[in-house]
Amino acid sequence: MSKLLRANFTRLWKNKLFWGCMIFMFLDAFQTVLMQYLSFKQYGGEMENYFSERFAFGQTVAVSIISAIFIGLFIGTEYSNGTMRNKLVIGHSRGAIYFANLAVCIAAALLIHIVYVATTLVVGLIIFGNFFTQVSAFLGTLAVSLIIVTAFAAMFLPISTLITSKSAGVTTVIMTSLILMILAMMINGGLSEPDIYEAYTIIDANGEEYSEPEMKNPYYVSGLQRKIYEALYDIVPTCQAARIQLDDMPENPAVVPLWSSAVIVVTTAAGAVLFRRKDLK
Repeated sequence: MSKLLRANFTRLWKNKLFWGCMIFMFLDAFQTVLMQYLSFKQYGGEMENYFSERFAFGQTVAVSIISAIFIGLFIGTEYSNGTMRNKLVIGHSRGAIYFANLAVCIAAALLIHIVYVATTLVVGLIIFGNFFTQVSAFLGTLAVSLIIVTAFAAMFLPISTLITSKSAGVTTVIMTSLILMILAMMINGGLSEPDIYEAYTIIDANGEEYSEPEMKNPYYVSGLQRKIYEALYDIVPTCQAARIQLDDMPENPAVVPLWSSAVIVVTTAAGAVLFRRKDLK
């Protein structure tokens, strides 16, 4: 197992795609903070309205797509260049191979995420010169986000491992991440719909008054559908990531890491079992 881990991490440090992802996240974080500062200089106001440590988690959902691309190509290459078969030929067990791959994929996803968080904080503190939230609150959110990102890697590894075709595996894992991201947007949009549209009055430039009475929102999600949406909003990792980005954590924040941990355990167990049974001939 230790030899597999050393080989995997040596390959990771030499992987151009991994470093490309790291550079992309660094530049994206730098650009985000810089644009906020330019807006502050242009429009004025309170600094905390332009920079918050919540910006450090602004790409948590995007990490799902970036990690999917990396994992799909990283694992797919093991099949395409014969590395997977060679590991088995020299006597490594399938369980050891799977968990060594899981370790490097989790590490890569976490590092990609941490680069964005760290860059946002460092550049933000240099430019804005202050920390606008409680350290304990930030660290709590950071811990939850790290568990969510770990869940991303745990979800995507089985897909990449069970599909031996590199192109098919990469396509499938990217499509899965996109579907989960769209699901998160759809659920958030549905749960954000108000039950009632309040009455309002508008006076135009000519002094004419237009009024609309209070009315029920036909797009409001209710009943069983709402319960399903709320459950998925707590369980699906991309939904959890969206909740962090939107500062929309549940009343009991412990729900998020608990469900993420459950996803990690279930997908890892399923992936390891299915990989043991997979025909690699």
